[in-house]
Amino acid sequence: MNPNMTALEYTEVVKTRCSDKPEKEISDHSQMIVFYALGLAGEAGEVADLVKKAIFHNHGLDVTKLKKELGDVLWYKIGRASCRERV
Repeated sequence: MNPNMTALEYTEVVKTRCSDKPEKEISDHSQMIVFYALGLAGEAGEVADLVKKAIFHNHGLDVTKLKKELGDVLWYKIGRASCRERV
């Protein structure tokens, strides 16, 4: 993604690539909530780990990695909020 995108531009990109189904077929729509929740939790965990290592392990904060992981967090958040079918 372009690092100079606005939040609105990024949201529009996510909407165009959003899917109501992951690569594997899932017939029960409620399982999609789990898909997005786990994706969001996993990516948020990666953000937390980067911050933890920077502060408590003196690794320094890799801003490039942090931005990438925050973008992934946004991807799952916007994806869930923007997909057509909602529960």
